[in-house]
Amino acid sequence: MKQVMIKGDRALAKERKNIVDHPFGTIKRAMEAGYCLAKGKASGEFALTFRACDMKRAINILGVGNLLKAFA
Repeated sequence: MKQVMIKGDRALAKERKNIVDHPFGTIKRAMEAGYCLAKGKASGEFALTFRACDMKRAINILGVGNLLKAFA
């Protein structure tokens, strides 16, 4: 993955912050994952947090019964 620098373009930096940072902050707050517990394994820990958030969302949308039917 190539990192893109956005020095000097304040509008682009603001747009990026609004698009990318908001979902991370929302999920961290909703799942009470404001900090990492596993030292050196932050990417794995946040991957589990995002999967848990996806499951929570699926349960809210489909309901437990329909979700279990979808897995069967």
